[in-house]
Formats: sequence, C-alpha cells, structure tokens
Amino acid sequence: MIVLFAGMMSGLTLGLMSMSLVDLEVLAASGKPVDRLRASKILSVVKRHHLVLCTLLISNATAMEVYMYMYHN
Repeated sequence: MIVLFAGMMSGLTLGLMSMSLVDLEVLAASGKPVDRLRASKILSVVKRHHLVLCTLLISNATAMEVYMYMYHN
C-alpha cells in the first residue's frame, strides 16, 4: 500500500510538473468544453507549482521512509 502511494506521488510529480502553464492557459481559454474544464482544474493546482512540488516530494520521501522502517522491523 505504501509503495503504491509512493508510486502515485512520483507519477503526479512527473505528470504535473511536465505540463506547460502557457499550454494549459490556452487550452482553458479556447479548447473544447470538456478540455476547458479539465485544463482549468489542473491550472488552478499547477499555478502554485512550488507548493505542489514540495508537497509531492515530501509525501514521496515520507512514504519511502515508512516503507523502509516497516521493511526492516
């Protein structure tokens, strides 16, 4: 379970940090209605990229430390 959580945090880090703010803003302004909705939701999270990155990295590191502690005991 911990490994799945750590994997999810790694995937989110890679996925969210690889998105361009400009591309998301353009998609939110002039995409299809479904794409506009999705882009605006993602854009609201990705705009605070430092906070998102720190949260994901700390969560991933904590999960790995908990895993190692459980594995060795």
